[in-house]
Amino acid sequence: MRNYCTYFDSSFIVRGLTLYRSLVEESAAFTLWVLCLDDATYDTVIKLNAQGLQPIRIADLESAYPELRNVKAQSARTDYFFYYLPALPAYVLKQDPAMRTITFLDADLYFFSDPDTILNEMTANSVLILEHRFPTALQNIRKFGRFKIGFLSFRNDEAGRGFLENWRSQ
Repeated sequence: MRNYCTYFDSSFIVRGLTLYRSLVEESAAFTLWVLCLDDATYDTVIKLNAQGLQPIRIADLESAYPELRNVKAQSARTDYFFYYLPALPAYVLKQDPAMRTITFLDADLYFFSDPDTILNEMTANSVLILEHRFPTALQNIRKFGRFKIGFLSFRNDEAGRGFLENWRSQ
C-alpha cells in the first residue's frame, strides 16, 4: 500500500480532490493524507468519507510541531505553506510507525499513469527527489530551484526521517 500526503485549503479543494481522483484511477491501494488548511476543507473531506482519503487538522500538525505557530505569526500565508512541507510527511510517519514510505504530492498534480513508475526508482534509497529538467529556453528560471518539491518520497528509516528532521529544523 502506498502512502501519500498533500495539503490544501478550500480555495484549492477542487485541485486536491482531482489529485485524489487521479490516484484512484491510476494507483493501487493507497492512503492520501490531506492536511486541511481550514475547517471548510476538513469538513468537506470528512463528509466525503472516501476510501483512502485521510484528513488532518492543521491544529493537530501545529500541536505536534509547536514552532510552526511561531513561524505562522511571522510569515505571509503562502510563505508559511513551505514550512508545512517537511513537517507533514514527518507527522504522517509518526501516525503509523509501520508505514514503509510517505510521498508528498503537490495538490495540483494529476497522474495519467501509476506513480509506481517513479517511486520504483527509489530502490534502496531513503529519499527520492526529482530534478527539474528545464529546456534550454527556460534555463533562466533554474535560479528558483534545481529540484521539484512537488513530488518527494521518504522511506521510514533512520536516513529518511533524519533528512526530514534536518530539513524541518532548517
